[in-house]
Amino acid sequence: MRSRRYAALALALCLMTPAWPSLGAGSWVASHTGPRVALADATTRSQPLVPPTRLAAGSRITRVSWRFELPEAGQVTGRLCHPLRCIPLSSQRGSTEGLAGLDADAPLTFHFRLARPGPAVETRGLQVIVNYREG
Repeated sequence: MRSRRYAALALALCLMTPAWPSLGAGSWVASHTGPRVALADATTRSQPLVPPTRLAAGSRITRVSWRFELPEAGQVTGRLCHPLRCIPLSSQRGSTEGLAGLDADAPLTFHFRLARPGPAVETRGLQVIVNYREG
């Protein structure tokens, strides 16, 4: 009798456990000093921002948060770029799902231009936080 109860309990636990593997999620953070932006008619790219460790194959971006610093707001226009797509940055900090579905193991770069001709501008404190799901 007791063994039947244990068998029924074991069967119930097996039925409550999903048959598929759960998909993992994670995030990575990368920072870099910013480039000097000197031209309004040419793009200046940052150094690539890359994950600190290799991610699981098939990991895909779900959301990216970014930030960068300028001496004065409005001096540059910026884009955040994955090798397959760029998104315009509307402010010095924010987050987007505009890169969702792309490879989370790929480098990201900031692309800047002066908003109008004038003196060069030093960007600082570049940072991305990439949230991803394992595929």
